[in-house]
Amino acid sequence: MADPDEWDDKAHAGTFDSTLLAARWAVAGGSARTLTFQTHYRHEAGPTAQVLVSCNGAAPTVVKTCTADALARAESLAPIRPPPPESVLWTAGTPAARPG
Repeated sequence: MADPDEWDDKAHAGTFDSTLLAARWAVAGGSARTLTFQTHYRHEAGPTAQVLVSCNGAAPTVVKTCTADALARAESLAPIRPPPPESVLWTAGTPAARPG
């Protein structure tokens, strides 16, 4: 995600959107997938960042909400084991900017 404060310092129209969308992961035979990533999140008043997961095209579920600084840190989210037909889609961004 990017820093909305830098974006907000300049004249603009619309809302800031730094949503990241991972490629869909196939998950075979009832196995699980773990999301591991590097973060350098600096929290400011206002929006929080979230990581969501959607299994098999269902509505996304929040699996992590960032409400404090997380500087140069490795993150690993709990394994997700979706029901058949088994695919996982990860999304990260700020809730206000994320589409539907």
